[in-house]
Amino acid sequence: MEDDLSRQDRSESTFSSASSSNGDKKKGKGKFGMMMSSIGRSTKQGMSRAGKQMEKGLVKAKMAAVEKIAKVPPSPEDPEIISALERLKITKTEIYAISDVVRNLYESRVNEATFLVQLSDKMKATQVMQNDPFGAYVQRMGMGLGALEQVNTEHLQRMEEELVIPLEKFRDNDIEAVQKLKLKYKNGKTSFDIAAHRLTKAQETNDSAKISQAQQKKDAAYTELTTLRNDMKFQVNNLEQKKQVNLLGCMEQYWQSYASFASATSNILSQNSIEKGTFVAPVPPAEQAYAADIFTADEQKNGYDDHDPGMNDHDGGGGGGGMPPVNNGQHYDDDDDALPQYGDDAQYDAGNGNVNGNGNVNDNGDGQFEYYEENDNAPTDDYNPFDET
Repeated sequence: MEDDLSRQDRSESTFSSASSSNGDKKKGKGKFGMMMSSIGRSTKQGMSRAGKQMEKGLVKAKMAAVEKIAKVPPSPEDPEIISALERLKITKTEIYAISDVVRNLYESRVNEATFLVQLSDKMKATQVMQNDPFGAYVQRMGMGLGALEQVNTEHLQRMEEELVIPLEKFRDNDIEAVQKLKLKYKNGKTSFDIAAHRLTKAQETNDSAKISQAQQKKDAAYTELTTLRNDMKFQVNNLEQKKQVNLLGCMEQYWQSYASFASATSNILSQNSIEKGTFVAPVPPAEQAYAADIFTADEQKNGYDDHDPGMNDHDGGGGGGGMPPVNNGQHYDDDDDALPQYGDDAQYDAGNGNVNGNGNVNDNGDGQFEYYEENDNAPTDDYNPFDET
């Protein structure tokens, strides 16, 4: 546990030192604060865009109505103004597209960071039992995700400061200022075109008073149009300079921060590498009992025990499971008729061939033995062959 904490501290210090050259950072906002500020800013920007679109629509509608009603032909446009307006259009299209995607990406990462914290806490709270490689792996993953979450939070703050806000400020302040100037220039040009058209109509009447009055209005409109043209050219050039210097510097700074973030993330992942444990499948109790019964039955059937030396003595040397002695220790010659033993009470009479007692064997005299069933009604007195009476 101490090793894991020390590795996490080293990773966090590496990421912090990589961006310390930018000066002291502001106190970081929490994930909830970042999320709420992001939502509020997005709502405000949406309302602002709607208002601007309505304003542009009104200006264009006014210009179209004037040209249609007065049937004023447009005057030739200045080539430098045409070039400036083209650069403004390209810059506006690119910055709006990039800033919208960056804002969406930032908000999605803030949401992802919120769930990452929850996931890390849940994984670190996992209970690890005996023979539980899954629990151990998940708990280590939670510790690694916790370290990643801290680095990710710092990266989100830098992303907002170095990428999101600079793009949106350049879009909402600088580009929109030139866009307003463009609308003002369009109105000025329309006013000049109307004044030039009225002068043409007055000249057709040969009325010197009307011609003089129309000429003064045309000159005033031209002076205003010239001022707007010069201002428009200057503002477009200034906007391009801000994009190529200031905004580019912010993009470069963010890319360096992103490289530091990626390096810190790689270090954390390498320092929190996890080896998967091996799960030992337990044997069910029923299978254990079945295996034990089979083993015991085999031992009893074979009458053989590896742990009892006497079991291996087939000569009957005291082993309970060895071979029994032949004929209870009695030996017979080849000519003798060996008779089986019939217990302790059975006696053999070689003279008459009778086996009395529990043997129930009788010799008929011709060498044949006759077996008969025991009579339950017979006298209960034991027979004594040595009793002469």
